[in-house]
Amino acid sequence: MAIASVRLLYDDTMLFPEKFGSLQLDRLQEELQELRRLSSVMLWHDGGQLRDNFDDFWRGLWNLSLGMRIGLNSDPSSDIERLIPDQKIAPFGFGFNQSRLVVLEEFSNAPAEAYKTVENVREELIEQSLELIDDVANSNSGPRLLKRLQSVHNRLEERKPVVQLGMATQSLVAATQGKKDELPADLFTLLLAHAQNVFSYLAQFPDWQDFVHQSLAANTSPNETETLISSARALADFLDHHSDYATADVPQALRTTAAWTENLEKPDGRMIYALGRTIENLLSLISRTVFEISEEVRKEAVKLIAKGVVRFVAASCAALIYTMAGLPGAEWIAATFDALVAAATR
Repeated sequence: MAIASVRLLYDDTMLFPEKFGSLQLDRLQEELQELRRLSSVMLWHDGGQLRDNFDDFWRGLWNLSLGMRIGLNSDPSSDIERLIPDQKIAPFGFGFNQSRLVVLEEFSNAPAEAYKTVENVREELIEQSLELIDDVANSNSGPRLLKRLQSVHNRLEERKPVVQLGMATQSLVAATQGKKDELPADLFTLLLAHAQNVFSYLAQFPDWQDFVHQSLAANTSPNETETLISSARALADFLDHHSDYATADVPQALRTTAAWTENLEKPDGRMIYALGRTIENLLSLISRTVFEISEEVRKEAVKLIAKGVVRFVAASCAALIYTMAGLPGAEWIAATFDALVAAATR
């Protein structure tokens, strides 16, 4: 159906180009995203040439649609505010505090009617994780597994955002499976059971449900995943070097999401989406600041920071821009980036 819709829209464009406008382009991009989603399901088990060929084909179509988006606007900035979204559900969000970038953590709430039950489950999971921390500390598993388990425990105890907890738990599963031959069988089973219990707890939160559903459409090639990882680390190094731009928790957040993906031999859509969404949130804040959509632009120092980040991305992470187009909802980055760079260099 998606293929037929894209073909029909293409034929109409060729026959009646004078009738092609923003509404038709919106529909075309929606159908292209649906095509991408369907292909990610159909080609999920194909890691070879067929999937790579389709990725290249789809990327070409998508980049063409982005060019059409810009071409339809004689003044690209006229549509900027509509194109750039607010920050979204992710492990980390960002803001400005005292003219520096900082991490903002959105706390998720379970439905009111289930709050007491969910809170009881959280307390039980904290007790379980404390017992498992002692068991793992007394095993021969090494510090890596203990660190992952401690990370899950800390996020439960501190009520960190559910996507953070989910990614830390997935990282714990990977670390546990990697130590299967070194762990006592009962401890191995208990660790995986604990992770499953955490996922069951997370399922009570609408934010987690929405995130997992949307992550199903995240479909990047190994090279594109590596671009996301290397770009996150490059941004972290840049912000470390410019310590007046951001507090230390900002580059740490970027490195944390990169490590969650990097440490898996074959990261799933949730890991890739968590990394991409974290980067997208940072770019959303930066873009809204440069284009003076954000209230923070009253402070000239904040705008200078945002422009500095844009110039760095343009110079050192250019591949990131079009890689992000493979993540559902992040297509706006490529569509607005040329205008963003122009605004940042004025």
